[in-house]
Amino acid sequence: DTLAYALYNPHKPLVTTYAMEHTFLWSQYTLWIFRFA
Repeated sequence: DTLAYALYNPHKPLVTTYAMEHTFLWSQYTLWIFRFA
């Protein structure tokens, strides 16, 4: 979970969590596209 990761790693910048979340969403988006390609 992203929130748990941010809570257990307070020294990590919030930008890293944001980037990781966007990377996950982008991978899900591409998988959804390829499923109907």
